[in-house]
Amino acid sequence: MLCPIRLSKEMRKFVPILRKKGKIMIKEIKRIDTDKLGSICIKNNWYTKGNNEEYSNMFSKCDVDNVTTELLYEIAKDIYEHTDAKNATNGCSNDYSDMENILNMMIYVNDASYVFYVED
Repeated sequence: MLCPIRLSKEMRKFVPILRKKGKIMIKEIKRIDTDKLGSICIKNNWYTKGNNEEYSNMFSKCDVDNVTTELLYEIAKDIYEHTDAKNATNGCSNDYSDMENILNMMIYVNDASYVFYVED
């Protein structure tokens, strides 16, 4: 996502590289911390029905620079499909529909993400 920013004359002296007409472009990078996601899975007793290869494949989905809502959904769905809901400590339950559980797990997956900004 690119956001044009208009800078005041006073602020321009603090920005080393300026684009035409006082604008710089800032790019948002959103990534998932796989260590944090792994800790969330362990803490909540998730992914207990998956093998090492499936677990690694789930983590490989996280290796992107621009995490989207669709990707959060895909990862949460993968986790849910490899989780025994009745033994999960948090994030999903047999009391909820599959979709409700996946949507809830998306919140946890998003909590494992971080954002930073770069000049584009």
